[in-house]
Amino acid sequence: AYVLSDGFPVPGVGLPSLAMIKGDQVAACVAAASIVAKVTRDRIMVGLHERYPEYGFDEHKGYVTRDHTKALAEHGPCPEHRFSYVNVGRALRNNGGVAMGEDAGEHLVGEVPGDGRTEGARA
Repeated sequence: AYVLSDGFPVPGVGLPSLAMIKGDQVAACVAAASIVAKVTRDRIMVGLHERYPEYGFDEHKGYVTRDHTKALAEHGPCPEHRFSYVNVGRALRNNGGVAMGEDAGEHLVGEVPGDGRTEGARA
């Protein structure tokens, strides 16, 4: 077994591996895996829209858009948001450290993830 990854090494993979810059343009198997991953992610986002319609996940599929940014500012993040992303951490801090729960009246309170981190979206 040998792992090819697109762009960056995968820590802890436990197999021989190679991180390939622009791997989806160089290796057909990496390109195919990228397509499968995108289609899978899009389906997950449509499912999340059913649970959290206020975010419009079915439209933006998790990409930072003007509407997504507006929904984050208005509602704060939900538990499925990536708290390590700067824009999500900012929305959480601006929402008093409260993330929306599954039920409209339920809130999850905890640490403010993403504070001081730079990985992920910066919008």
